[in-house]
Amino acid sequence: MLKRKARCFEPEYIEPIFPLRVRILAALPGGIARLKKMVPPPNGDAAPDISRFIPLKEGVTPEGVAYIQSCMLVDSDLAKNLYVPIMRQNRSLALQQGMCKQTIDAGIDIINRCADNTLSVEEMVDAGLITCNHTVALRLKSGRLLLYDPQRITHTMKAWIERLGGEVAYIVSPNPAHCLFTQSAMQAFPRAKLVASQQAADKMADLGISTAYNYSNPDRLNALWQDLVDEGVIPNVLAGDPAQIILLYHEKTRTLLEADLSYRDAFAPPKGLITPLMKRKVEIADTTFSKAWRACVCEVSPNRCSPVYRFASFNEKSILCQLAKPHPEYVVDREAMKISLGLLLKLPINRVLSAHQGEIDPQRWADAVLAEFAWL
Repeated sequence: MLKRKARCFEPEYIEPIFPLRVRILAALPGGIARLKKMVPPPNGDAAPDISRFIPLKEGVTPEGVAYIQSCMLVDSDLAKNLYVPIMRQNRSLALQQGMCKQTIDAGIDIINRCADNTLSVEEMVDAGLITCNHTVALRLKSGRLLLYDPQRITHTMKAWIERLGGEVAYIVSPNPAHCLFTQSAMQAFPRAKLVASQQAADKMADLGISTAYNYSNPDRLNALWQDLVDEGVIPNVLAGDPAQIILLYHEKTRTLLEADLSYRDAFAPPKGLITPLMKRKVEIADTTFSKAWRACVCEVSPNRCSPVYRFASFNEKSILCQLAKPHPEYVVDREAMKISLGLLLKLPINRVLSAHQGEIDPQRWADAVLAEFAWL
């Protein structure tokens, strides 16, 4: 069970500064709903395919679980609307804590150029402005497959899935932010049932794709639980958490799948990415941007590892929280999340597969979660 630490904080302290027009609209009746509607439908396929620089790489796992690593460029809109403002906002605080000014300013400059779309693909890869993702395939008791957080469905990716054998029965978008390639996955496997949060389901509806299991809805989550438990998979959505992350536990292999619950070392994996075109290694954790990001976004937060906006999402008065909540009536509850995390960590876990980090030692992951959420 997670224990409280004596050190406390107020989430209001790290509320990101939104543009004036956003703050004005959010204060109006129905403004939050309008802001959500203003977010364009996700289209990860519009971003350049960088598999020619960093080829897909299969992971070695026990029978019943398979994963493949792929990489994508940092989204320019995300850089413009989140990374640049929050890094600039926290620059002074990071410098007060002794962080390197030269590194921070260089990191902010490179992500600002990304936001302005003035970097070539090669320059972005060279600067480490990439995120690594892992598509996981679970073998169900029926012999069918479940895809967790599917990425770009290239010919290589689809061939890998088909080589595993079995019909793709479920496609899971593990949190509201991880749905960039959900549309292409559903198009590639149209008979699959989509599992998604309320926010992701709304985005998919705009694209004409229906969600079979909206796990933000308690009734649909219960229906999903009943269907997946019969297949040897236990779904887990942490109560009271505005991030709305769904974790899956594969009973046969005792494997836990997660996406963005733990942010520790989020930019660290994988080590030694080799880009064939440039004939050199790209160490994501050692890039100037990664160091500046950790200094301005993670090191300045109360636990010094989770992004500051993760804390702001628990402040019901904040714009960020209102945008994160699946519906206005949703109750953000730190105590309920604390209890849910305690139950999650009691599962007999042999391995953890993270959407970004890949395979993680289960004890290391549990320790990271305990450290990151001790403030609950």
